[in-house]
Amino acid sequence: EQIRSWSVDDCKVFYDQWYRPENATIYVVGDMPESQMLEAVEKVFANIPTEGASAPAWGPDSTDPTSLFRRLLPTPRPAHLHSFSVPQVGTESEFTGAHLPGSPEAGPVTVTRNELMNNVQIYLYAKTPVRPIRTLEDLRYNALVKMVLNILRLRILVHLKYGGHNATVDLDHSDSYREGCAVTSLQINADPWDWQDVLMKVVQEVRAIVEHGITEGELQRFSIALEKQANKVAMEADSISSEDLVTQLMTADVFGSAVMNAEEIQDSFAKISKTLTLEEVKVTAEWMLGCVAHFGRPGVAPTSAVVMAMPMKAYDDTTGQMVELEAVSEEGLRRLIQEVPDKDPEEALHPVEIPEALCPEEKLQALLGSNYVDNMR
Repeated sequence: EQIRSWSVDDCKVFYDQWYRPENATIYVVGDMPESQMLEAVEKVFANIPTEGASAPAWGPDSTDPTSLFRRLLPTPRPAHLHSFSVPQVGTESEFTGAHLPGSPEAGPVTVTRNELMNNVQIYLYAKTPVRPIRTLEDLRYNALVKMVLNILRLRILVHLKYGGHNATVDLDHSDSYREGCAVTSLQINADPWDWQDVLMKVVQEVRAIVEHGITEGELQRFSIALEKQANKVAMEADSISSEDLVTQLMTADVFGSAVMNAEEIQDSFAKISKTLTLEEVKVTAEWMLGCVAHFGRPGVAPTSAVVMAMPMKAYDDTTGQMVELEAVSEEGLRRLIQEVPDKDPEEALHPVEIPEALCPEEKLQALLGSNYVDNMR
């Protein structure tokens, strides 16, 4: 209704008030001298007329007669308070925005049904404060986050594959400039007849890494992988598109992170990857995913949201027909996640072994013999 009430004049007022050179930030990327870049910017933008400081968007001095903008409030407007999915930090008198005792043990749970869907999709979200990358310690935390995600992805993938489950799971942790915070997301796409077992195994793996951490072998293997990834980024630095580079610069600008070139990132990760510890990985996993691992338990920070979308019907292999699926209530989904059984500690720390080579060199030589070409046919 508000959008429909706007007139052409309203849109012109908005454009004239905000789309002005003094409100713009110009990002320029490319292989050119700084002096040449400044000359080009001056040539393009110098003749655009300006009117000095923009007129205020609210209050008695505003030039906007409509209600397009929020008016100046008589009292200071409080900052937006996120429901962070992290343990409480500080005290009640100095509240940091984390979870307080007495708050709900689980965030909002929503279940929807759609007749056009084929699979069950489940999304678990957790908000945490943004940690800008300004120091080597900040970059160290970033490396730990990457390690937790990579190890957990592999564990889940292997266990679902060996279990014969037709499902995909996506994990992500990134700073969201729209939300104004960091968001950890866990997305499950599963068969409508198998989704409960898939959800149980995923939550079990999350809980295992939160409560028991990782093995020494996983730490060494993924530390090497982090360093190799940084080396790859450095090698491909010249092939990054201007669009991607601008996005990186703008994101760093929004969150106040330092901007590093590829060589600096490579050198920093080389220093960090050799010194990460098992305890640091466990602490990072608990910070990111504790709300999922201990979902619904008293005193545990809640998830920011749990959303499930399921089809109305599914194909039944035994009858060869589409059959109606039983609806799942929000309370039922909440209870299902909460009642996932723990893994045995020994099983939880049983690593996914990845051999350095699929076939030892000696065995390969024996199989191929002296004439490689003939034996490969």
